[in-house]
Parts: sequence; C-alpha cells; structure tokens
Amino acid sequence: MKELNFYQTLKFKGFAGLFVLMIAIFFVTYSSCKDSLQSLQHDLISERLNSDILFLESTIDNGPWWVNEAGRLYKGDTFLGDGRKETANIKPFTDFEDKTGTFCYVFRVDNTRKLQHIDAGYNTLAYDEGHFLRVAGSTLDPNGNSIVGTYMTKNVSDVLDSKGYYEGEANVAGGMIYCVYSVIRDDSGNVIGATVVGRSTEALNQHINRRASLLVAVLTAIFTVSFIMQGGFINVMAQRLKQASDYVAGISLDTLPEEALKFSGKDEFLYLSNGINNMVENLKTTEKLRQAAETDQLTQIPNRLGFNKISQSLMKSADLETLAVSMIDIDFFKQYNDNYGHVAGDKCIKLVAGVISAACKRYKNCYVARYGGDEFVIIYKNKTKEELCKINAHLKDTMHKAALQHEFSKVNDIVTLSIGTYLNKVSVLSDFGKYIHNADQVLYKVKETRRDDFLVAEEV
Repeated sequence: MKELNFYQTLKFKGFAGLFVLMIAIFFVTYSSCKDSLQSLQHDLISERLNSDILFLESTIDNGPWWVNEAGRLYKGDTFLGDGRKETANIKPFTDFEDKTGTFCYVFRVDNTRKLQHIDAGYNTLAYDEGHFLRVAGSTLDPNGNSIVGTYMTKNVSDVLDSKGYYEGEANVAGGMIYCVYSVIRDDSGNVIGATVVGRSTEALNQHINRRASLLVAVLTAIFTVSFIMQGGFINVMAQRLKQASDYVAGISLDTLPEEALKFSGKDEFLYLSNGINNMVENLKTTEKLRQAAETDQLTQIPNRLGFNKISQSLMKSADLETLAVSMIDIDFFKQYNDNYGHVAGDKCIKLVAGVISAACKRYKNCYVARYGGDEFVIIYKNKTKEELCKINAHLKDTMHKAALQHEFSKVNDIVTLSIGTYLNKVSVLSDFGKYIHNADQVLYKVKETRRDDFLVAEEV
C-alpha cells in the first residue's frame, strides 16, 4: 500500500482541526473580554466625572447660587472671571486638578458676540463656536497657553441648550477629551453658564491596551498548551475558556458577581482567574465608595449626589410620560433644633426620612432624597394629580400620627410638614431643573399661606 502523505494522516487532520478551533476560540474570547473591559472602564470614568463635577462646585464656594453680574461670573461670593485672561480666577481650578487629576472649566452664557468657525491649526482641530464663553479653568492649549476667552464647540453647546447636560468626547484645547458638562443656573432657574470636568481618553485607552496585551499573553499561553495536548484535553480547555468568557461578559457595575471565578489545578488558568477576580474586587470597592458618596449618612437615603443620579436616569426612561417633584420642609425646624438640641433634631430628621421612605415604598415609582438640612425631595414617575394628592395627604396624616412633640411650632404642637408638588408632561417640559424650581415655588406658597399642608400644581 502506498504510504500516505503527512497531510493525509489523521494526525495532521487532528492538529489542523485543533489549530483552527483554538484560533477561533482565541479571537472570540479576546474580542469579548476587550469589549467588556472597555465598557467597564468607560462606566468607571463616567461615575468619577459625575462625582467630580459636584465636588468642583463645592470646592469653588459653598454659596448656593451662581450669579452672572454684567458679564462677571460668581459662585456665592467668589468671583471667577468675565472671559478675559487677565481677570480669570484660575486658582480654585488648578488646585482641583492637582488634587483629583481632573481638568475643569467654567463658562458663562454670552449672546453678545457673533459666533465664528475656527479653522484647524498646528495640533488643534477645527470647530464651530457655541455661545458659552470660558471665563476660568485649568486647561492649557498644546502651546501651553490658557484657553480662557475661547468658546465652547457648537455641538456641545446645542446639547446643553436642549438637555442641560452632556457626556462624551469633546474638542477641548484642540484635542479630544472625555468630558461631563452641566449647565449652571441663577436663583431664578435661568441658565447662565456651564461647568465641565474631563479626563484624557489617551490614558484610558493605554490602560485598556495594557489589559488587552496581558489578555493576549495569557490566551497565547493557553493556546500553546492546548495545541500540544490532544484528545479530551481540548474539551477541558474549551470549557474553561467559555467559563472565563461568560464570567467576564456578565460583569457590569450593576451586577458584580458574588462568587469568585475558580479553576481547579495550578496552571495558566489560575493566573487568569486571579487577574479577573482582582479586577472584580477593585470594582466592588469602587462601587461601595460610590454608594457611600451617594447616601446621606444620617438618614441612609440618597443625598444630593444620589438624587442627581436618580433624576438623570428617570429622564432617560423610555416609558416616562409625566414627571412630578415634591419639595418638603419640616415646619419651624430651626426652632425645634434650637430648643430641643441637635441630637433631638437629628432624630426628628431621621423620623421624617423614615415616614417619606415608607410612603415611597408603598406607592411605587416614587424616589426620595435628602436635599439638604431639613429639606427633602421626592420624584414621581407617571403619577396623576389625584395620586399625588393622595400621597401628600398620606404623608401629612402619618406625621400627625407620629405625634412628635414640637411646642415651639406656630402651626401645631407636633412636628408637621409643608409640601409643594409640581406636575407636568415631559413632552411639554423636559428641563428637569425647571421641575425643581417650580416645585420650590409651590412649596413657598404653602409656607407663606398656612404650613402643615400640601399643594399640587399641574401644568399641561
């Protein structure tokens, strides 16, 4: 019998089949893991920047309002700039960047100048100007010069005009930076400017590529070992690779796995599982820190940062038709705190938080947060005016039943609440900041006329 050529033998066919299979597994696993890493890294930088933009405002000045006075922008009592480099107050921004590694800037609205198209230059990109003027910040252009006095790009400016918020890559100082922009308002709720924080995407991509290179090295080692081994061993390798791929693909910031990825034996899979498990533990630590940053420590309900995240998520809901906001004050809380003491005041705030939280759990699609001091806020999704009146009445009655003594109140001898609720269709009013402002105005009417009561205002 004629001797078979090597390529005709089962041994060659087995090696060839094994080789093709392992190449396919290699690329599928690599692609899946790299996509998951990119998604996770972008989620982390987004969470960090959303926290940074709130931290920036408090770092500049603890004053509650922004002011645009004849083209001069203030935060509380702190002057920031008027669009000229020589008057710009950049110290709060450079200090913030030194502490956090996040660049930051503040703009004011400028409708007095005819906007232009800026041509591309050396190391800079071309763009159309928007009507937000930089007045102070920490960023320099590629030539080391301040970019105070320049204008925001029109595509970002248009998004801020329509939504009040922008997140993604933007042309800053001639380069692409991952940014979060948020409009700023005066005490009347008018948009007078914007703040921005951002980080270079170059460092993010380098980090992802390093992880991807490590993954390539590990998968290459796995491929080599698997190719040498034949028969049933290929099934074990394929199952382990699928297990690792499914584990990584199932990871997100909202569903971090409780159990670690485990492989039996001491081989390359052990290094792979250790690396993935370390990454998951780091993500869990980051998630705990984020939850702590979004939770009020006294009441254990969301704080202002948590409230902002809830409102942003609700405004993106596909089934959102109507939105309502309640602003809630404890009546004459200062007198309560001054006469009964701060310990009793804290207990009072915890009691009120418990009453509101229980009501939100009972009526569904209601989200409570501590807005600051003795003020609370509730966001309602797809509620009618009748349902809102029922919830407000329940809060009023429940506080009466709690019967917490307050002999220094001017409306009752127990602790009571004043509630102002504003309701509208999202198709009519999509600016969430206006919901807060209008609900605050309704609360003011209740406090001005009677207190220990509620009022629901509806616009269509």
